[in-house]
Amino acid sequence: MIFSGGLGPTEDDLTREAVAEALGVSLRRDPEILASIESRFAARGWKMSPNNARQADVIEGATVLPNANALRLDSG
Repeated sequence: MIFSGGLGPTEDDLTREAVAEALGVSLRRDPEILASIESRFAARGWKMSPNNARQADVIEGATVLPNANALRLDSG
């Protein structure tokens, strides 16, 4: 299966959670992805909201395909 989400975290997007539950697996927060997101915010001098950290949540067993060009940064 291939899943692709939007570029930014929205509080009402439960796609990852629903897929993980349907597959009987959990989500894990990937430290490398989280560090990348945090560095993008820091480079702009923005404070990162906790909701942006959800972009680093990965379904257990999933293969992450890096995308260095796209990420929705919410500064407000």
